[in-house]
Formats: sequence, C-alpha cells, structure tokens
Amino acid sequence: MKVLGGFGRLRRRAPDDFDEGMYESMLRGMQLLIDKGMPADEAAGAAASALMDTFDSHTPGIVASLARAAPRALRRNRRADRRFTRQLRAHWGLSTAGEI
Repeated sequence: MKVLGGFGRLRRRAPDDFDEGMYESMLRGMQLLIDKGMPADEAAGAAASALMDTFDSHTPGIVASLARAAPRALRRNRRADRRFTRQLRAHWGLSTAGEI
C-alpha cells in the first residue's frame, strides 16, 4: 500500500482489531480516490464523510441488538456476582455483602 501524505505512517494496532480494519478500509478508499486524481485532503474528507454515513446507517441496528441482549447480559452478570460473593464468604467467613 502506498503512503498517503503521512496517513500510512500512523502507529497500528493488532491486525484483528476493529479499528485496524476500519483504518485499512479508509486507506484503500482514499488511495483509490487519489489514484483517480483527487487531492489527498479531499480524499480524506470524502473517506471521513463515508465513514460517518456508515455509522449513521448502522447505529439503529446496533442499538436494537444491544437492547435485546442487555437483559440476558445483566442476568449473567448478577449470577456471576452472586457466585463470586458466595466464594468470598466461603473463603473469608464473611456474613454480609457489606463486609466484603
């Protein structure tokens, strides 16, 4: 991949990181625009605009998914917390949660 006016020199994270994938996609898109003759700063603006449009279109689905998953996640968290509290009580001999 070509270096885009310093954009390609940014420090990168692990290759399986979501941010890394987004970063690579933006660089590829910017490079395509630059190869077609668009100035680098305009290509960066176009990539940022496309990214924001993508976020705007996907946010409702993500929110709905989180709203569906929240009750189950809370139940699991509360169960794990109760289990941990029981283990602490068993190990340290504490009688109430206020003593923990």
